[in-house]
Amino acid sequence: MARRNWFWLKWPQHKQQRFFSMAKWAWLLLLVASFGPQYFLTVNAQKRIERQKDLYARVVPVAMELRMARERENADKDIDPQSLVSRIAEQSGIGWERIRFEEQQSDRFGITFALREVTLVELTSFLMKIRNSSGLHCFEFTLQRSPSNAMLADVTLTLAR
Repeated sequence: MARRNWFWLKWPQHKQQRFFSMAKWAWLLLLVASFGPQYFLTVNAQKRIERQKDLYARVVPVAMELRMARERENADKDIDPQSLVSRIAEQSGIGWERIRFEEQQSDRFGITFALREVTLVELTSFLMKIRNSSGLHCFEFTLQRSPSNAMLADVTLTLAR
């Protein structure tokens, strides 16, 4: 078997020890220099992914709510304003007997009507549903205290698309 002649075998013992000690540290430095940046880039990528997930988790509910609002608006675009207002008033707790439509002011795109003797809760519920789901916009709003009961209000609204 052939004997190998390594270059450091010709050196004195103390130089061989120093060479292997330096070689060990150079090898360690090479490993750290090659795998260290990969580790830090991976950690940085993981943190960026987590930030994007958090942003996504915050944005998705808002986007879904906007999409649902647009779908509701588009679904009610074909319904005439009078039947839409009647339906929303019923949902808000305002009975049909307390709504009076002014026929000469109504058309396919807008409507003028009065709500008689409504409470503040009924009125806010009605206005929120009009805003969120009807696609109608308020052009005129008049609020007066009801003559028969001071705790109730009479409201006249003009809505249009």
